[in-house]
Amino acid sequence: MRAADLFAKRVSQADIAREVEVSHQTVSDWHKLWKVGGKQALKRTGEPGRPRKVTDADLAKVARALQKGPKASGYPSDLWTLARVAEVIENTTGVKYHPGHVWKVLRRMG
Repeated sequence: MRAADLFAKRVSQADIAREVEVSHQTVSDWHKLWKVGGKQALKRTGEPGRPRKVTDADLAKVARALQKGPKASGYPSDLWTLARVAEVIENTTGVKYHPGHVWKVLRRMG
């Protein structure tokens, strides 16, 4: 529904994709539906995409570990890298992420 509001404001599809954190193709598909049927055409049930691998409760545990700093997690310096954060996520939740995808988890965490 947020995308529909942004379509109405003539926000670019690329900006909408970044805002609602979906692919450009998804926004393009939504825009086609919206042009034909308006906001009503975009109503769905459930959350789009795959189910999340990590719950919000798990992310809260990850956040607490990150807030303690890298040294508390056994790293020799106070520098967080995506690879280190990926290791903390795996150690805390059991879910392995490629370091290049960790930024999505961090964004979800705020």
